[in-house]
Amino acid sequence: MNKDNVLNVINKLPSNLEVCNSILKKLNNNSTKIIEMSAIKGNYYSFINDTIYISNVSKNASDENRVIVIAHECIHSIQNKVVQLANTVISNLYLMLLLVTIILLFFKIDIIFILFPVMLLNIVVREYLELNAVTKSKDVFLDYIKEYLSEEEIFNLDEYFSKEINKAKYLYFLKIIFDKLWPFLTVMIINYICFNIIY
Repeated sequence: MNKDNVLNVINKLPSNLEVCNSILKKLNNNSTKIIEMSAIKGNYYSFINDTIYISNVSKNASDENRVIVIAHECIHSIQNKVVQLANTVISNLYLMLLLVTIILLFFKIDIIFILFPVMLLNIVVREYLELNAVTKSKDVFLDYIKEYLSEEEIFNLDEYFSKEINKAKYLYFLKIIFDKLWPFLTVMIINYICFNIIY
């Protein structure tokens, strides 16, 4: 089944708003809010206000992944809140420490030894949340579509998205590491220049 065939089948499914509402009900989640926005193309979950922001279906009508991505965001909404809070706190702490580390370099104070373990912890927690959602999204997706599609269509989508999710796991893994690592390496380079060339 190629991408175009998958898209044709996915477009038989209801709007993003209806999909999201139905999946949340299947997950026994009656508390998470859903906000549909025409200004965004993708979909995402905000832990801070327990809200899933979804795009109008016309914004991503050409995206064969739209329903499985909504399933992914719905899974985020039921993940352990302590872990999600830890992720938010650690992510913000990491950003703050990046800035503080650069500022302190002007005063010849090196705290990069503190920054490194915070970065590692940030990566571990974020990887757990994302890979957990990616792994579970296919089962949630398949459970949802069985009410709308034929067995053959479900079988073909299962086969297609099994491959896509295996790719997505590696992409998420690498993307999170890159997103957290490049600011750290930048600060490391600035640190080296300051303490080995300027000072």
